[in-house]
Amino acid sequence: MKRPSKETSVAAAADADPAEILRNLLPFVMSEELNKVRSYVTRGRRFARADSATLKDAWVETLGKLPPDPVDPDLRLALDDIGAELQLRGEEPPAERAQAALEAFVRSVDALVAEAIKTDPEAWDRHNAELTRDIQQFIQQKRRGS
Repeated sequence: MKRPSKETSVAAAADADPAEILRNLLPFVMSEELNKVRSYVTRGRRFARADSATLKDAWVETLGKLPPDPVDPDLRLALDDIGAELQLRGEEPPAERAQAALEAFVRSVDALVAEAIKTDPEAWDRHNAELTRDIQQFIQQKRRGS
């Protein structure tokens, strides 16, 4: 995805209707999840042959490995792919079995965000502006019916 210049991102964020952004946040996240499933299917459904119990165990195990590095691309992809396979089967990841891992993951993400804000607040502002722009694009596409 093409990234706009800093000025464009910040201007787009400044023009955002906060109420409309909030109303569309859940549909945007759901659309992103659908994109993950689509990508997983396109890449060949590497977990298609695993039974659901094995997938759920793998999801809990993978989630448990994330807190030291919550942005590890290999672990995130594995977690997304396992979740996508479960979703294709109409099943949910076993979040109730992974409460401690989920809480540790949230704490590690919170720490990562706090550190990012502290060390490079301008980069954090750009990231937030880009996210706002992405949601605005989603809203525009939704209005056009695409």
